[in-house]
Amino acid sequence: MSSKTFSIIIIDDEPSIRNGIKNIIEKDLEGVFIPALAKNAAEGFELIKQYNPDLIISDIVMPGLTGLELLKNLREEGYDTPVILISGYDEFAYAQQAIKLSVSAYILKPISKNELLATILKEMNNKVENNKYRYDDEAIKAASNMFLERLIRGEVKSEEEASKGIKAFIPNMKEGDKTVCIIVAKSKAVDLSAIDYLASFPYLGYTIVILPGKEQYAIHSMRILLEYDNTLQISVGCSVNQFFLLTKSYNSALLSLSYSFYKNGNKLFTQSDISTIRPNMTTSDIDSESVKSILLTRNEEEIEKWIDKFINSLLDGGTPPPNYIKGMCIFLLNDVTKRLYDSSLLNKNYLENLSTADINMVDSIGELKDILNSKLKYLMNISIPNSIMGNDPIIHRARQMVLSSYDKLIKSSDIAEKLGMNASYFSVYFKNKTGENFRDFTNRVKIDEGKRLLIESDLSVEEIALSLGYSDYRSFNRIFRGQTGKTPSDFRKDKV
Repeated sequence: MSSKTFSIIIIDDEPSIRNGIKNIIEKDLEGVFIPALAKNAAEGFELIKQYNPDLIISDIVMPGLTGLELLKNLREEGYDTPVILISGYDEFAYAQQAIKLSVSAYILKPISKNELLATILKEMNNKVENNKYRYDDEAIKAASNMFLERLIRGEVKSEEEASKGIKAFIPNMKEGDKTVCIIVAKSKAVDLSAIDYLASFPYLGYTIVILPGKEQYAIHSMRILLEYDNTLQISVGCSVNQFFLLTKSYNSALLSLSYSFYKNGNKLFTQSDISTIRPNMTTSDIDSESVKSILLTRNEEEIEKWIDKFINSLLDGGTPPPNYIKGMCIFLLNDVTKRLYDSSLLNKNYLENLSTADINMVDSIGELKDILNSKLKYLMNISIPNSIMGNDPIIHRARQMVLSSYDKLIKSSDIAEKLGMNASYFSVYFKNKTGENFRDFTNRVKIDEGKRLLIESDLSVEEIALSLGYSDYRSFNRIFRGQTGKTPSDFRKDKV
């Protein structure tokens, strides 16, 4: 598809999820545009009527109407638009209802990037196959590519079916050993003229190449390519001797490519890079309580040291599967957050704002360390200090009041009145106990929330300022710059 002719509406109440899905699609899929995002089903329903998209991606559990209720309403209104439902719950009842309502796919959170893109591509191909697009001069090539995509996705279940498709679309591909390679290129075009290959096609932002012969021949061929262009990153799958097993070769190439996560300077990843050693460390070995204690002392240097030690213990001198590393980091964050909340050290609003979905999308060990550091410091900034917690119920209550109403204009006199204290005495008391002026504390809470909204939402700076209780966004800009050294707009540009 040479122009943007396939439209998608995304509906999810979590800004980080809907923006994350949008970013994945826009980065890795050509010919797709997203006319709008919706934060709930009711808003999504109106946008669907307005734009009549080719595909809908919707969460199930949302405030108000659920995704299933939205789908039911759409079907009753006569919309047969394909719908991909996403959910954090592996509930049979949900899946059963989704099947009755003719849902196209049911994807569980945390969302797998490859599963999401493959599902979207399948719907795009369905539209082509249903003749809703006009074929151009490259129709045969497009049909060939679609068949190969189905083949590597594992949708062709028998050798007989695979052989018929190969004979029709790629007659030069004969029986015998074959190996799938994945090429990641900075530019769209990859020059393959230096090697012999059976087929190549674009898929999920990669260039997929099928070579004749076993894995060693493919490795030799890919080394030749790297001599011509050392900006490429290439992975080689296992060799297979049946057409319908090309999906196995592709998936093994994808697994070896995941080891680029370690960014050790390698350009070529093979099956020998895949770790076969079972990691020694399990979730029961993670000392979340010690992390909680460090957070409550507000020692940023200790947090960074602990993260380095934690990551090194996960690596244990090797390169375990990247998904194992990411999964352990997600467990750590969730466990520490739960421990803080169970100890009444976190406000529930902040608990809901801490998402770990973006950890699954990081591309390197360095990026993982940065995001883990950022999230733990966020927890540190919104938790009650250890020196105050339990020893001073007044400060505890005052802090909880601020954390639950950062979206309003917060005055120390109002807090003091609720606590039954003189306003002037409360201000002095708060400073003596915490080492921080009450006004500075409330501004820090608001700016922390502002940072989160700038990164995870598509709200304008003015809208964020109003949502944080600032009647004048210029005041928000001034305070934000005073705390971060950057304007809100520059902060957002740096983070996005």
